[in-house]
Amino acid sequence: MHHLLTNTSGIPDYVTTEGFTRVMGTRRTRRELIDDFRDRPPLFEPGERMSYSNSGWVLLGEVIERLSGLTYGEYVRQHIFVPLAMESSGLDDGGRIVKGHAGGYMSVDGLITPTPHLDNSNQDAAGALHSTVLDLHRWNRGLPRLLRPDSLAQLVGPHVEADRTAYGYGCAVSPDRVESSGGTIGFVSVSAHYPRDDLFVSVLSNVENAAFSEIEQGLAAIARGETYERPSRRVFVTVDPAVFDRYVGRYTMRFAGRTSTMEVAREGDRLMVEVHGLTRTELRPLSESRYFARMKGEVELDFATDGEVALNWAGRHVIARSAD
Repeated sequence: MHHLLTNTSGIPDYVTTEGFTRVMGTRRTRRELIDDFRDRPPLFEPGERMSYSNSGWVLLGEVIERLSGLTYGEYVRQHIFVPLAMESSGLDDGGRIVKGHAGGYMSVDGLITPTPHLDNSNQDAAGALHSTVLDLHRWNRGLPRLLRPDSLAQLVGPHVEADRTAYGYGCAVSPDRVESSGGTIGFVSVSAHYPRDDLFVSVLSNVENAAFSEIEQGLAAIARGETYERPSRRVFVTVDPAVFDRYVGRYTMRFAGRTSTMEVAREGDRLMVEVHGLTRTELRPLSESRYFARMKGEVELDFATDGEVALNWAGRHVIARSAD
């Protein structure tokens, strides 16, 4: 259980497999999701290191059902949403229409377009819940009512570290901040609790490549009386397309312990990037070596001459290295 909650089980993430995008629009059962990864070889021995895995959260949903005798959706309704008066929250399993549910979009070449259909049954306990900012505030305030002090301490305790970030059970933790963030097809979100200031900030967006993390950080700085950077329009420049050839290639990077592949390619007068599992998009030059892209959140990339790329990805610093 601890390995699943800390993403240290070594079980491969079914969402990042090659075939997921082909089936994500189809309604599937949890058994079908589990069958998708149950026979895949482990990435490492349990507890050896961390690698974020949606498969672990699906298994935890199965554990809840077997121990409680309730469906996962009914369990969280009875034990979390009803006690905390979270009336706009629930499990969207793809089998019904949810009133007021937002559609998912992304920004492509300055235009907002709908994202491909994702049937929420393919997310299950790993991400099929829907909510609102107000309900998430109730959740944050209500946690001490739901959990014993020792259980709450376990939830936000620093159990494992990866890529210079400490993680608890489903959250990134530091002495002054507890954050839960992430995204899926068409949606991104971040919720952060600052205990010293009794401050909770939540940003939800149905635009997959919105600047959700930067918005949260700016709002928190305003509320805490700190300096912050005002949003400004990026100034793009014209670069000789021949320069793009320096950066073409395949790169690998790690975030939340999970290794991802980034492909950079030249298409005529444009430099394109594709991170496995995300939509292919253009890298727009801010200088000959610095570029901007909208992927899952906003990303700025600095290409170095040694084959490394420094990414500021939604406020997170990530290093990608040439795999060629």
